[in-house]
Amino acid sequence: MRKYDPILGLSLEERRRLQQEVNDEMDDDCEKELNKKNKAKAGIEEE
Repeated sequence: MRKYDPILGLSLEERRRLQQEVNDEMDDDCEKELNKKNKAKAGIEEE
């Protein structure tokens, strides 16, 4: 198999796009959790 052959029927471009979507979602979740922890440390109540 060559380096850029389809995996699971997806092209390299499609795999990269899907991976970026997952990374963006994970970053959002991590940022929300970090904000929640920092607000708790600072004594800021969430609405």
